[in-house]
Amino acid sequence: MKSDIIAIQNAILKEFYLRFREYDGKMGLSAPLIPRISPQYLISRTIVIGQETNTWFPNKDISDNLYHIIKHNPNNLEKDCLIDRYDNFIQNHAQKYGGKFWEFNRLLYKENIIEGEMIENGLLSHCWMNIFMTEAVTGKNKNEGRPTKNKKVANQVMELQTDLVSRILNILSPKRIIFLTGHSLDYYIQKGALNKTAICKTPLDEKGILQPHELAIFKIEDSSHFLHSTDIIRAYHPTYFMARINTNKGLRKRLDNNKISDSNSKYYTKALVNYLKMKSL
Repeated sequence: MKSDIIAIQNAILKEFYLRFREYDGKMGLSAPLIPRISPQYLISRTIVIGQETNTWFPNKDISDNLYHIIKHNPNNLEKDCLIDRYDNFIQNHAQKYGGKFWEFNRLLYKENIIEGEMIENGLLSHCWMNIFMTEAVTGKNKNEGRPTKNKKVANQVMELQTDLVSRILNILSPKRIIFLTGHSLDYYIQKGALNKTAICKTPLDEKGILQPHELAIFKIEDSSHFLHSTDIIRAYHPTYFMARINTNKGLRKRLDNNKISDSNSKYYTKALVNYLKMKSL
């Protein structure tokens, strides 16, 4: 298994280098989010994909972290991006990080959707990636640096990374992918992660209360595609569905019409968790 993991990790590092080696350094981008692959991943084969890589452990003395890493330190790609960033975050922050994204990741283990501990031997038991592997560094709360809020940045980053997410997914051969991205990024999921493949979106909620734009199963129709048999779910980002969704009047009305007293967030989270628990991989 150790040799398999080394081969997979080296293949991922190579893809990142090949994708960004021609980057000219004119966009002021963050260091890339390169995932560390663990032995436990080869058991769970579960990937959780978020949105953005804003201010990912930046070196504030460097105007463009991506360019500096790729052009000046390509031989240190593993140290710079995996050891100093990914491993650092997983080992020192992920278990106690206060954001809803990581609260949901921890819930996957609490509900035994993924067996074992979230972090074993200092490594994440599933794989975490983002749709945008790099992005503009302007400060975490500044929209001009966030592709999810800035379509110009989003298009530039997607053009730069092209099919990188898809190629990484191909290497990882996942059984399940959970996109915590929201429906506004469906275009980028289809273009960059699923490689422009036709997809069928169906409601995840059997009661029909949650609409496909809120929570959906993605099915790749091409039987020859490498993700054809993968369980693919697209949900809102947990920051929304575990809290802010309670202000969604349309969903509240649908719950009331069905005589369901659960809060919006409780109903949404329960529907998603129940599906993940019942769907065998």
